[in-house]
Amino acid sequence: MLGEFIVAVPVTQMDVFHRLLGTVDINMQQFGWALMPAIALLVLWEIGKVTIVCGRCSPDPPPITRRWVIRRAQVDASIV
Repeated sequence: MLGEFIVAVPVTQMDVFHRLLGTVDINMQQFGWALMPAIALLVLWEIGKVTIVCGRCSPDPPPITRRWVIRRAQVDASIV
């Protein structure tokens, strides 16, 4: 943890990447374009989760049949 702190200070405060990699500052428009894929991925991910959860839910529960009642009674009897 101390090593991370020691590395984080020069990277953020001393423009190490600017000199080492030759990078330049970006403006707000470029930053916004860089955020677009991350935001799109987040939205698509959430839509996918909702789709999966709603796909598991059936609007009408299956009817309780005589066979189900008999099986349930057998299971309950075997537990006791």
